[in-house]
Formats: sequence, structure tokens, C-alpha cells
Amino acid sequence: MRILTRRPGTAWAAANTIGYAAAVVLWATFSGPLWSALSPLLGGAATLALYGAVLGTGPGALQLAALRPLLPRPRRWLAATAAGCAAGFVLASWAALTVTEAFWADANKYLSNSAVNVAFGLLAGAGIGAGRWLALGRENRAAGRWIGVSAVSFTLGYGLAAAVVQLTYPLPALATALVFGACAGFTTAAIEWAWYGRRPEAWATPQGGGPSR
Repeated sequence: MRILTRRPGTAWAAANTIGYAAAVVLWATFSGPLWSALSPLLGGAATLALYGAVLGTGPGALQLAALRPLLPRPRRWLAATAAGCAAGFVLASWAALTVTEAFWADANKYLSNSAVNVAFGLLAGAGIGAGRWLALGRENRAAGRWIGVSAVSFTLGYGLAAAVVQLTYPLPALATALVFGACAGFTTAAIEWAWYGRRPEAWATPQGGGPSR
């Protein structure tokens, strides 16, 4: 991992690209029976939370492996990322449903779909960012910026991935999952690192530390 931490931006992009792709493919492969089993629980929230947890665990595990020496509280990172993504997905799905119901029946589908995707992306990304903030330490005010930056990054990554999938249609289901996950992961990571790569205070504990480019 020393090689990776010499270039943390590259490591961050690789961890997110591979991690999201693997998580989405895993979910697409094995989630079928889970939908019918878990959907009745908590109004479908249990399934959404599990999906979020899987999607948070994939990139979270690789982020931890690649950047562990740079994280002030590495033991918290994976659990916090998975939990934040799970909570974010539940809230985001409810928000997306609310936005959907707010549009009239003959509304422009591109406008309504865009509004739904933005609502989902912002809340799902904010959940991921909140998990990272908790992992890095709530006493570090700069780490709180992860919430907003992750929300915007995930929204753009999710939207671009959806557009790429539309352009590459039709593909086999697993290939679609792979393309979607890799595109969402890379875009999200690139935007996040463009912001945080020069802001080590957002990674550090109050005593210091954090990554360098």
C-alpha cells in the first residue's frame, strides 16, 4: 500500500471505481431473492438499507486498504461509510418518491426524472459524506465539508452514470451494472479529490495529519 499512498488521488479514484463497480455487480447478481424477502419489512426500507450498505462497503473497503496510513481513525472508516450509505439510500429513496408524486401525470418525463435523480443523489451522497465525517472525527469542523462535497459529487456521478448506461443500451444486465458502477465511482471520486486533494485539513485530526497529492 505504500505505492498507492504516494499517489493518494490515484488510489482514491481506483478504489472508488473498482469498489462501486464490484458492489453494483454483486448486488445485481444476488439481490433478486432479497427483494421479495425484505421488501415487506419497514415499507421496503430494509432492502434499501442493505443495498446502500453493500454499495458503501465495496468502495469503503478499498478506500481503507489504499489510504489507511492517511486516515486518522481508520477503524471507523468502513463501518461509518457503509452505515452512512445505507441511511442515505433510505432517505434518498423516500425523497425521490416524494418528488415523483409531486409531479403531475402529464409532466415532462425528462424534467421529472432529472428532479428525482437530483433529489436521490443529493441525499444519498450526503449520507455517505456524513459517515465519512463521523469516521474522521466530529470535532474536526473541516471534515464536515465531506457532507456537501459528497452530496454534489455523488449526484453528478450518479447522473453521468445513468446517461452513459442510456447511451450504451442495450447491454447484458451485469455489463450494465459494471458500466454504471465504474462510471459513478470514477466520476464521484474525481470530483471529490479535485476538492479535497489540496485540503488536508478535511482529513486530519485537530493535531494534524492528512493526505498530500
